[in-house]
This record gives sequence, structure tokens and C-alpha cells, in this order.
Amino acid sequence: MKTYKALFATDVPHYGFHDIEAEDDQAAIATAEALHKANGVECYDPSWEYAACARIVHIEAPDGTIIVKDRALDGFFLRSGGEAARILCDCAEALLRDLETLMDRAADLHAAIDGVTDQFEDEMTALWTAMAVAGNTVKAARGQA
Repeated sequence: MKTYKALFATDVPHYGFHDIEAEDDQAAIATAEALHKANGVECYDPSWEYAACARIVHIEAPDGTIIVKDRALDGFFLRSGGEAARILCDCAEALLRDLETLMDRAADLHAAIDGVTDQFEDEMTALWTAMAVAGNTVKAARGQA
């Protein structure tokens, strides 16, 4: 049996180390997640009942390598960048939907003029290239890339 060290945090600076015995890396990660779900992680401040950003900061294998880091354990995440970044995050879903709509309308335009005229060939090539890039962004945002 190997012994892994898991460092947890909820609402910095509340940290707690735990030794986890597991057969392999995946079992150590699963055990760490189960510990959190069972409230077996002693990093909570009982005077603050609305703690957020519970996460596994990292799990260190017996050989010193970090096998997982920054694994969220609740629905919250930390984001730097201040108010501008918060506003962008708040608008992200709408921006993504709007980008998908623009891509659909661009595809409609391409279909409408394809084979009818080559007058806008350079513009359509540039638009198609931009749509491919946007498509990759949409896939990444949807967790499909």
C-alpha cells in the first residue's frame, strides 16, 4: 500500500493535510474526493458557514510527483482579473450562444452564394477560416476539445 499526501483548501487560508493510503494514483484521487464528500477534511472554519472554492490543492505521490492539482470539489472557482474578469465570466454563456448564432448565419450566407458568384471568394475564404477558429473556441468552451 502506498501513502499519498493530499492538501485541501476551502476559502484560503484554511488548509489541511491528510495522508491517504491507496493502491495507485487514481485510487488516491478517488479517496481524496470521497473524504471531502464525507466532510472528513479538517480545513473548514466553523465560524464561516458559507465557505466556497473547496478543492484539492494537490496530491503528492510517494516519489514526490504531483499527480493532481487544482481539482474543484464544489461548484466554485477562483478567477483573477478583478471586476473586468468577473463581468466577462458572467457574460460568457451569452457570448458563446451569440458566437454559435453568428457561425450559423455565416454558414447560411456561404450556402446561399456558393456556386452563384465568385465575386466574394476572398471574403468567404476569410470568413470560413474565422468560422473554423470560432468553432474550435466553441468546442473548447463546451468541453469537447
